[in-house]
Amino acid sequence: SRAQRLRDRRPARALSVLRRHVALYPQGVLVQEREALMIEALIATGKQAAARRRAERLARSHPGSPHLRRVRQLLGAAELP
Repeated sequence: SRAQRLRDRRPARALSVLRRHVALYPQGVLVQEREALMIEALIATGKQAAARRRAERLARSHPGSPHLRRVRQLLGAAELP
């Protein structure tokens, strides 16, 4: 996807695209994927604390998300709420 390519090449731009997606589709079917991409982009831009907060929200709102495993690996967090 466009956001994935941007995340890899231009993480700050990816954050902008993903924030726009949040505004347009706050409860869209791609919420979990979007959140995982946001977390990866935040980490890539050095915003570790923001990434952790977002990961904690993802874990609380979607405890069975298949994206949590990758998010935990990226954050080095064995446990999220």
